[in-house]
Amino acid sequence: SSQEYEQNTAIQFHNENDLRIQNCYARHESTGKKTTYICDFLGQIFCMNSPVSIEGEVRIVPTDRSKFLNKEVQRRYPPCEKGEKKIDTEDIQNNERYDIYTNDEMGARRFLTPGRIRKFTEHFSDREISVYLKGSKLYFAVNSGYSLFHVSWDWMDFWQMNYDKEWERFRFSLEYIQEICKGFEE
Repeated sequence: SSQEYEQNTAIQFHNENDLRIQNCYARHESTGKKTTYICDFLGQIFCMNSPVSIEGEVRIVPTDRSKFLNKEVQRRYPPCEKGEKKIDTEDIQNNERYDIYTNDEMGARRFLTPGRIRKFTEHFSDREISVYLKGSKLYFAVNSGYSLFHVSWDWMDFWQMNYDKEWERFRFSLEYIQEICKGFEE
């Protein structure tokens, strides 16, 4: 599990979803002859108002497949925690790609409607995304492998930045953000 976390570039959109985005980098130390750092997560944490408010919590995390027997395994995320229950949805593909844990099954089922699960699967089946719903706030982490809106702290890198390239990346990022938000609409 990760030992160090770095966050940067927080943006709040002030829209109807109260969308907020922040870059996050998580890593852990690998010991041996030479200490090295292993990247566990490089991507974005999103926070927005949930379309459904619940009493408890819901965690949706991606699963892996073991090379031995091609069995579903959970390596990177905590398993079912105290007070939580693992639930399945009516969507078999979703159940194969994600584990869902909750301490409010009725609230989770209100949130995980067939329409929302279909959109979720359509939008995120090719991405590594984890979701956390608590009360009326929806948090999701996208392990994109890069930082959005990245500004270098190196003075020379800052002045040599290609602004056309950064503008294209920014435009792509906004489209990506809109697509992610649509994945949680009904």
